[in-house]
Amino acid sequence: MKRRDFIKLSMAAGTAVLLPDFSYAKELDISQITFSSGINTTNNAQTIIIFMYGGASQLGGNLSNIEEIKTASQSNYDNYFRGLTPTANKCWQEAGGTHMESLLANGDMTLFRCCYSKVREENNNKSHGSCTAQNQKGSFDEDSAGILANLAQILESNAVVNENTLMPFITLEGESKFYIEGQKPLSGYLKPVGLTEDLENPYSRDERDWRYYTPQERDIPDYNDDPA
Repeated sequence: MKRRDFIKLSMAAGTAVLLPDFSYAKELDISQITFSSGINTTNNAQTIIIFMYGGASQLGGNLSNIEEIKTASQSNYDNYFRGLTPTANKCWQEAGGTHMESLLANGDMTLFRCCYSKVREENNNKSHGSCTAQNQKGSFDEDSAGILANLAQILESNAVVNENTLMPFITLEGESKFYIEGQKPLSGYLKPVGLTEDLENPYSRDERDWRYYTPQERDIPDYNDDPA
């Protein structure tokens, strides 16, 4: 499935993206969290988090500083992408931005953006790897848990999920920093189940072939034949 198609399909499910404020604490203190079981019961709440990073993917949800990016870039963004139109909330219209606007207007999605950080400026560290890890934890503390690990423990503490819950957490990108444990170990059944974009086992034999970047390339005759 193509990235844009996946974004449209995932967001069309009408679920909200939640990044809880408590994840900014160094250590999760469940006793300080007020949990509303009524919201979960009434709405049968589900969460899909789409974390856009790498290449131009993050621009889908954030064109707020695109003019600054164009000025600083050695490449011509307008010529390359053939359309960089900001929506009312500065999403990328040609890359699913219209659908994002609809979800925002209906209250079915919450949009969170990474922004300037004084901590990163003072440490002279804006590398892609460290910024991604910090954003997935919601913290600059290297020992803190991931946002979804914190969410999992809150749901467990309030008896929303238990060892009988069927796959409470699913990931399409492996065990990222979203699920990393902090000072409190995560129960085994709260750890995510990995699936492919086709909802299959990503670790099965021959599931992925490094020679092909997309499934469509498999249908091209002699695509990877050695010319020699």
